[in-house]
Amino acid sequence: MAATVEICESNDSTGESITHGVTNLNFGNADESQQVYTDHPIPIPGCSYFKLIRYHVTVAPSNKINNLQVYKSAGAYVTGESCYANTHVTQGSYDTYKKTSYSAPNKTELTGYYALATSDPGSANLGIGGSLTGEITTTGYSDYLMLQLKGDGTAVPGSTNSKTITFEYDEQ
Repeated sequence: MAATVEICESNDSTGESITHGVTNLNFGNADESQQVYTDHPIPIPGCSYFKLIRYHVTVAPSNKINNLQVYKSAGAYVTGESCYANTHVTQGSYDTYKKTSYSAPNKTELTGYYALATSDPGSANLGIGGSLTGEITTTGYSDYLMLQLKGDGTAVPGSTNSKTITFEYDEQ
C-alpha cells in the first residue's frame, strides 16, 4: 500500500499545536500557521518567526519512507532577502542544528544556519530520528525543519514574490 504523507507546522508558545496538511508557508512577524503575511509584516532589517515543519506519515508505507529532501525549487529572492534552514546533506553538519523535539518558535535570528538549498540536494538533507539515513516504517514524523526568512538593510519593505519549497522523499 502506498503511504500517505502530509506536511505539518507546529506553533504555540505554551505547548505544541500542530496544523496538519499545511499548504501555505508564509513567513511573518507572528508564530502562526498559514498566516496572511500582510497581517504580520517582517520589520526590515529583521527576521520572521522561524517555522517548524515536519513530514507526517499518516498511512504507513509498504516498506519505508526515507531520503527526505527539502529545497526552494522556484521563485527568485529579491534584493536583501534570504531563507535559512537547519538542513544539510552531511550528517556531522546536520548534527549541529538538527531538531528532534519541539520548542516554541520565535524571531531570534538563526545565526550559523545554512541557506535553504535552491536546487535538489541529491540526497537526504532532513533527518528522521536525528539521522539523515533514518526511515519511517509505520506512521510517524520526521525531524523538525526549521525555516526563517531574513531581510537585511537592503531589502525593500512589503510583499515579495512567491517561492515554491519542494518536499521530496523515497518510498520503498
